[in-house]
This record gives sequence, C-alpha cells and structure tokens, in this order.
Amino acid sequence: MKTTLQLPFQLKGFLELGDAVLITDSNHIILDVNDTYQKVTGFEKSKIIGVKAGFIKSNLTNKETYCSMKDSLKQQIPWSGIFVNRKKSGELWHSSITITPFKIASILHDIGKAGMPEGILYKPGALSIYERKIIEMHPLTGADILNKMSKEINYDFIKSMEVAENIILYHHEKWDGTGYPFQLKGEQIPLEARVVSIVDVLFDALTTCRPYKDSWPEGKALAFIDENKGKHFDPLIAETFISLF
Repeated sequence: MKTTLQLPFQLKGFLELGDAVLITDSNHIILDVNDTYQKVTGFEKSKIIGVKAGFIKSNLTNKETYCSMKDSLKQQIPWSGIFVNRKKSGELWHSSITITPFKIASILHDIGKAGMPEGILYKPGALSIYERKIIEMHPLTGADILNKMSKEINYDFIKSMEVAENIILYHHEKWDGTGYPFQLKGEQIPLEARVVSIVDVLFDALTTCRPYKDSWPEGKALAFIDENKGKHFDPLIAETFISLF
C-alpha cells in the first residue's frame, strides 16, 4: 500500500529548479518530484509519491556506488555519482545524481554552502586564509538564494521571509562581535540567529563526523557551549539550552 506523506514547506522551492528533482524522506519514500523529473523518466507524480525512490533501479549500478552513497548519507553529507536506472518506457537512464541531506530543523541555514567549492567544504586539513574567506561568504550567498527562490514561491504559509533570512545571514555572528559576515555584537544579532547558532554548533558542527574532524560526544559539545557563553553565544540562551539536557 502506497504511503502518503506531506512535503515540508522549506523544501518546496527546490521543485522550481531546472534539473530533475526528487525529494524523499529519511526512509527514501518519495515526497514530491518536479516537472522535469516527470518528463525525463516518464513517471507521473501522482503515481510515484509515497513509494520508495529505488523503484526505478535497473540492478545494473555497481555495488560500490551504492555503498559509497550509503556511507555518505549515514554521515549526513552530500553525495554525487552515476546510477543506471530505467525510465517508464524501459529505456536505460544513466543519470548523474547528487543527493543532499537536509535537516528541516535547521531551516536551511547553510543553504549558501551549495554555492561553495566542494574541495573547500570537504577539505580534510586546515583552510588557507583565502579558503576561509570563501567559506565566510556562504551566509551572503544563502540569503541571495533564498531571495531568488522566494520570488517564485507564493504559498499561504509565507507571511514574511525576514526570520528565515535573519537565520541564514547571521547564524555565524558571535555574541562578542568576532563572528561573520558583519561582526554584529550582542543583541544586534537577531534572536532567531542566536538560537540557531547554538543548535548549529551542537548538533551539526560538533556532534557529526566531518572530513576534517571526528564527531564529539554530546557532553563534550555541551561543555564547549558552556565555556563559550558570553563569547560565541548569547549567555542566557546558552544556559537555557544546556538546562534542557
């Protein structure tokens, strides 16, 4: 029996992209596809929403490709590769696939990293000054992406893009004014960005494995937040956050 699930509103803008787009949940159940995907594969949206994305597999893709994909998804990092799938007509489709995991709770705060070179994003060693400057551009790039997407979105739930833009632009600002891209200080930083800054550090940057670092245990990450309240983080929000664990 086909499952019916609702696409999170934060992802709807991706359906406007020109490439074939398929969006699934964490169990690989299809939530939505765009018009290009339907044209390329021949499968109608109404017939495939709620089924597993692997339904178009041809069994001709090598095992190493699937293992590489699964390893990346376990680490919650993007993956790219070539799948040999079948269209509705039965024709083989050698498709260049990019899979990008999104945690909806983050409100796409790092969407600007989509415009960053992968060689810098996943560099295992320390970044050069030049590479660091490029990374520090991602909040500005993210705000630009959000604004371009929002021009094409007219859903009823969108009352204002201000909160989303504030999070994307300012989540790397620090309480003591040493953050980026604008070096805002204290309550100059919007409240929503101050909250996401802590969530971003604990559940994304510290407690997940990255090419350049191992994951930290939760206790160590919480201790880091405690040590940096009043410096990196709003002290009141930091104390409240820590008290919840």
